[in-house]
Amino acid sequence: MTNYLLMGFLMLFISFSSARKENIAIDGNASATNTEIPLNHGEKWKANKETNESILKMIAITKAEMNAKSFEAEEVKTALLTELESLLKNCTMEGMARVYLKKYLVGFGYRMNAIINHKSTLKEVLEYLETYNTYFE
Repeated sequence: MTNYLLMGFLMLFISFSSARKENIAIDGNASATNTEIPLNHGEKWKANKETNESILKMIAITKAEMNAKSFEAEEVKTALLTELESLLKNCTMEGMARVYLKKYLVGFGYRMNAIINHKSTLKEVLEYLETYNTYFE
């Protein structure tokens, strides 16, 4: 259920979140593990403080779960989804920066949905979250 909720939430965000409508084509056959995000003329995209903080919190949640003695996949997904909701609520990014953030979040959503009852699945989520600073500042 959480998986469907997350993907539905992400798709609604992508479709309706900005006042200025942008055309975004998502190739259904594209690899979810290959989320290409170009830089802004060689520079990182500017993100608002709250977005950056939410990504850092998601990294902290993932690291904490990787180091925890017990592991509950649904609890991790719920914690990450709660922080994702906060990110979406507080995001003030506009234009192409917002478009590429949306693309980044779709890649995150696929990885988050792949979390199963084994800690090794968190590694890919963490590695992906840590790529955020490659594209955004």
